[in-house]
Amino acid sequence: MPALNVTLTPVRSLGLGLLLVLSTVGCGTLKSRAEAVHITASSTEVAECERKGPVLLGTFDSEFDQRQRDLKFETARQGGNVLLVRSFALATSGTAYRCESIDSRRVAS
Repeated sequence: MPALNVTLTPVRSLGLGLLLVLSTVGCGTLKSRAEAVHITASSTEVAECERKGPVLLGTFDSEFDQRQRDLKFETARQGGNVLLVRSFALATSGTAYRCESIDSRRVAS
């Protein structure tokens, strides 16, 4: 197989650097949004919120803390900031919601 010979010009170097920075910024933003997701079992908390969609874990094998992180990450990935679950102890699924009231409470505190 022939070797690929690519010369990095200043413009290409700048473009590659910008691409790397933007890709890490996006990951950090999603991670911080996931950490801020509020989990609730109360449907009244999401009564006036926008439903984003179902959040499902593939397995129940992981530890409780890891399941919570995975559920929060998926909720944030869908654009939600609240996850409604049936039970905290057995949380392997729920529904993601976007609640403006949650955002305003966080800003005020």
